[in-house]
Amino acid sequence: MKRRLPPLLPAVAIIALLLTGCATEPTPSTTSRAGMTIAEAKARAQQLEDDIVALIPADIIKTTDQLDKARLMNCTGGVTWPGSTVITFTEPQDADAIVQKLHDDLDKTENAGNTIEQVDNDYLLATYITTDGATALIAEEAGDGTSIRIDSNSPCFELPEGSSRHGKY
Repeated sequence: MKRRLPPLLPAVAIIALLLTGCATEPTPSTTSRAGMTIAEAKARAQQLEDDIVALIPADIIKTTDQLDKARLMNCTGGVTWPGSTVITFTEPQDADAIVQKLHDDLDKTENAGNTIEQVDNDYLLATYITTDGATALIAEEAGDGTSIRIDSNSPCFELPEGSSRHGKY
């Protein structure tokens, strides 16, 4: 005889997963910057992603898929441009070891003002990097060692006059 799950259990599980995902987003700077354009903000977030990708040996990378356009997100005192890059490997890798190596490499090259933090719990091994130019979270993407994801945010900036929070930039 099959046991039937209580009707609320799947809904509770989905909500828990969504909340867990929200807890792992990189946090944009809380200091709003006046005069920064959307293009400059986007360039800062994507440059941090590119700098991190450059630390991964090219011979294990099959593809790099960087988000081209995104909607602005609110932050204290303005908006931020949220970026994302997924690195797919030529074959399954020990993604946790790659995330750990990225953490170690970033920690060694840490510039004044940058912070590197590691999240290590039952669900996730991830590295946060916060620079003057952007923030990023690096974590395994699929759970099977085939990819990792870098999610980023530009610094918080004032929405330029005539621009919409709802457009894709």
